[in-house]
Amino acid sequence: ENAYQMKSTRQPLGDNGAKKNPAPSATTVRAPHPLPSTRLHVATSDPFAKKKAGMTPFSVAYASGSIPCRINHGGVKHSLQWNRSPQELSYDPLLVLCAEGIRETAHPQCFVARTGFVELLRTPGAELKTPPLLSKLIGPLRAA
Repeated sequence: ENAYQMKSTRQPLGDNGAKKNPAPSATTVRAPHPLPSTRLHVATSDPFAKKKAGMTPFSVAYASGSIPCRINHGGVKHSLQWNRSPQELSYDPLLVLCAEGIRETAHPQCFVARTGFVELLRTPGAELKTPPLLSKLIGPLRAA
């Protein structure tokens, strides 16, 4: 055989002019076609799988009860009910925890962190308590 026949996709002809069938080899096994039902098996998330606990320091603090507020479930709109007035609270751990909790996506942590952060900043006297904490707030706010 010459080089042209080696590169050709045509099958070589036999002595009588008929096409030769190559001998089946044990190593040339064709993969079967996928079953039509494989399209129906779509990857989904397991609703009963354990969720990641303690994703942020805020969720750990919320689960332990160190956040001094709870959700007041209204008929239409939720609000936070503080155990003590936000003016009386120390902002050093609390405001930083709420800033870290802004990344949360699960209810009730996302609502408590976002609403608590805003309410703490809107309370009278927050303009005096917040500036010393700015260096601690920059990282969590950038991460959010």
